[in-house]
Amino acid sequence: MNQDAWTHLLNLLGTSYTWQALAILLGLCVGSFINVLAHRLPIMMDRQWQADLAQALQEQNADNPTEGAPHPDLNNTQYNLCLPRSHCPACNNTLHWWHNIPCLSYLILRGRCGFCAAPISWQYPAIEALTALWFFILTLLHPPGLLGLCLMMLSAALIGLSIIDFKTYLLPDDITLPLLWAGLLLNTWEAHVALEHAVLGAALGYMVLWGIYWAFKWCTGKEGMGYGDFKLLAALGAWFGVQSIMTILLFASISGVFFGLAIQAMRKQSTTAPFPFGPCLVAGAFAWMLGLDLSHWL
Repeated sequence: MNQDAWTHLLNLLGTSYTWQALAILLGLCVGSFINVLAHRLPIMMDRQWQADLAQALQEQNADNPTEGAPHPDLNNTQYNLCLPRSHCPACNNTLHWWHNIPCLSYLILRGRCGFCAAPISWQYPAIEALTALWFFILTLLHPPGLLGLCLMMLSAALIGLSIIDFKTYLLPDDITLPLLWAGLLLNTWEAHVALEHAVLGAALGYMVLWGIYWAFKWCTGKEGMGYGDFKLLAALGAWFGVQSIMTILLFASISGVFFGLAIQAMRKQSTTAPFPFGPCLVAGAFAWMLGLDLSHWL
């Protein structure tokens, strides 16, 4: 289905108020999924690393099969974004369907488990509400159409990446690389920018941070950031074009000063301790989506 068909279909949904209401409902549901993704994907990655390590050890110790055998939990317990079903980490009871209604269930349960009354993290309703708010803002900036929906899905992925990076200092390839290709494919039809600008944006986004990484390492002998940051900025360049890179990077650098100090204070770390840069890049991307252009500062 081409872009015109999508636009026509969405226009049939009714007025802009309908578009906005549907975006809010979608944001609440997607925000709930983001919470699941941010919690489970790092665990899935860790389990896969353990399984790969166990397999390598088993092959290395083929003469003694009892050494390096995979952990039984890695083989017998199914763990992904769908299974096991959501449950309370305190009492391990499986949640009822109405316990998972975004925001509303948190209010009904007064922030506590319906079985054991253990407190529920405020992160869950906060992410759901913030995602719904951001989706609503996007409806004010873009009419019903393929581009608006794609930007919502991009935003959801970026929010998920921010949470994961904040907690684990990881920006999984399972998200950043599909985002890169999705941006290039979307702009094949020049949905947002011309394809050549998207390709140049992806290349420049990667190379700028790659260059900063190696310059810092050459000067200090230390690693200043991870390769996930390179891939994330490359993905943003693929979506928004080469003209967005300097604005995103400048906004990320400015916000990173305050964000880094806040994180180090919260975690009681020294000012030289590393902090996740992914959320700062995401903040720069959101600023660009709002129409902020800081390139004239350069």
